Amino acid sequence: MKVSVIIPVYCVENYLSQCVDSVLNQSYDDIEIILVNDGSPDSCPDICDRYAEKYANVIAVHKENGGLSDARNKGVEYATGEYILFLDGDDYWDDKDDIKKMIYRIKLTKADVLNLSFKKYNDATDEKSPYFENVFDMPLEYVHREEQFNYITENNLYISSACTKMIKRELFSKGLSFEKGVYSEDVEWSARL
Repeated sequence: MKVSVIIPVYCVENYLSQCVDSVLNQSYDDIEIILVNDGSPDSCPDICDRYAEKYANVIAVHKENGGLSDARNKGVEYATGEYILFLDGDDYWDDKDDIKKMIYRIKLTKADVLNLSFKKYNDATDEKSPYFENVFDMPLEYVHREEQFNYITENNLYISSACTKMIKRELFSKGLSFEKGVYSEDVEWSARL
């Protein structure tokens, strides 16, 4: 099962290599990485090109600055994976088995959307802490939508960030693009999702 990881890139030159390397170092290897340079004025365009030249599974897309929504939408246009993940250029995965675990869960559940947890990172202390305390995977016996939504809402687990979702690509052909020019664009997008 191929996975497309879309990374919008704008003024993240100090973080971008760690971000991309965290995807390249995944133990799951059927991954394409789409770096969407959103007209970044720093060294990000060169960093994107270097990765694309070095790795066959990395695509560098360059466009005029249009904002995060526009960059994500552009990345979706290039995606060929069965599922799509979004990762911001200043984020990274700290477990080399992250995608493998997601794929395992998708295969078990046949889900169109997989909600993910994440950790907060404190740059000053170099510490990571889980965003959700004492939360476990949704029980596999919850196969009906109502049970799943109840579990998510009762445990306050739903975050509207696009970066906390693994999404079946075919959903994007049903009008799931990000609205351009909107602050917190993924709130409205998550509601439609």
